[in-house]
Parts: sequence; structure tokens; C-alpha cells
Amino acid sequence: MNLYRPLHATTAVLLGLFGAAHIGYGETLLVEQITATGAGESLVGSLRVMSLQGGLMLWLAAGMHLNAALGRCKLVGALGRIPIAIMGFQLLGFLVIASLAHPALFGIAAPQLGFFALLMGLQFYLTRLHPPA
Repeated sequence: MNLYRPLHATTAVLLGLFGAAHIGYGETLLVEQITATGAGESLVGSLRVMSLQGGLMLWLAAGMHLNAALGRCKLVGALGRIPIAIMGFQLLGFLVIASLAHPALFGIAAPQLGFFALLMGLQFYLTRLHPPA
């Protein structure tokens, strides 16, 4: 049995849910917390933009996996690494900012980092599968 399409569908669903959680968490919990500190509108707006951008990038990767699951495209070779690159750039941005300016973020984001690692591992595995003919 070829697992190419079912695993792409699973990855698409997980990325879609993670993208929705990224936006929802940023809009509800983080905006409320930062507003309670008396932060200005520009800081609250920046947080909203970053939360939405992160969620949309995850949805973009989910869309690519969904199209592969439906047989509309084949994510092989370099093309198969684009969703990994999307997530990798998001992870790199987090790691740089957390390492240089806000190390406390590592403790706060530990569950998300674990889920992120799981999704990236699944995507790396998918690059090794061959699409059905």
C-alpha cells in the first residue's frame, strides 16, 4: 500500500489545525495578555499581524499537502521540500529571537516546538515516499 496520499492528507489536516491554533492563540490569549500590560496599539497590531502571518504560512503548507493528497500535484524532489522550508523559516525566526532576546520563550513554547518537530519529521518522511503513478 502506498502511503503517499494518506500521509499528505494527514499532514494537511495537522498543519491546518496548527495554523488555526496559531491564529486563535495569538488573537485571544496573547492579545489579551499584552493589552493588559498597557501596551500601545502598534504593539498589539504587530502581534496580530505576526500571529496571522504564521497561521497563514502554515495554511499554505497545508494547502500544498492537500493538493498532493488529492493528486493535483506531486511533492517530489525540491518541490517536496517547500513546505518544510516554510516551517523551517518560521522555526528559525523563533529560535533567533528567543535565543538572542527572550530565552523565556523556550519554556513557554515547548509543547508547540514538540508538535512542530513532529510535523517537520513527518514532512521529511514524505519526501522519501514516491507518489502513485
